[in-house]
Amino acid sequence: MSKLKSAKDCNHERKGQKTKDNKSLHLFRFQFANFLIENNLPFSLSSRLGAFINNLAQNYDLRQLSSFSVDRKCISEIATNFLGPYFQEKYLEILKYTPFSLALDEGSLKDNTQYLAISAKHLESKASFFTTTKLISLIQLEGSKTGKTIFKLLELLLFTGEDGELRKKMFMGVCTDGATNMISTGNASLTSQLEEILPHMIYVYDFFSYIQSYSERLYQ
Repeated sequence: MSKLKSAKDCNHERKGQKTKDNKSLHLFRFQFANFLIENNLPFSLSSRLGAFINNLAQNYDLRQLSSFSVDRKCISEIATNFLGPYFQEKYLEILKYTPFSLALDEGSLKDNTQYLAISAKHLESKASFFTTTKLISLIQLEGSKTGKTIFKLLELLLFTGEDGELRKKMFMGVCTDGATNMISTGNASLTSQLEEILPHMIYVYDFFSYIQSYSERLYQ
């Protein structure tokens, strides 16, 4: 009789623990959803972020995770010095074997640092008709920002050496805004320079940049 009572008590304790675990899990899911919403993160990130959290829980000690801290400067250094070069090399390798186009955009940071963002759109795979867009490089522009200067930076990054010759065959065209260093009459613009080595390329004007520029002039 005592053994039966002991078994029932154990079973009751297991059910109680299971109920407690379920409540904790529901609370965690609520906090997880709240984190996505508060930080304006897409819900499509849920599965990958959840898998990342599971991976952390399985591979790191709880004491390590509880003392973990990181700031913007740390993430920036990791991205610039480690992840940036890794992903750039990875994507440049892909562009040797799949048709691609480029999107170029000049901009500036809060400290007035000028940069050129270079993105590539290419097929996800040889068997797919779907495309994907990746940021290839973020180049700081120092001094001259002429079309010829930007062309030399682009040529050095994509179109030099044996690998560059392969990418030339895959290159389809470029999309950029209407800045004079990007497109202009004569041979001083970036597109003119590109056409000299890539006569098959197609140039596409960024219509949204035109609308933004026109709107800014309208409100002045």
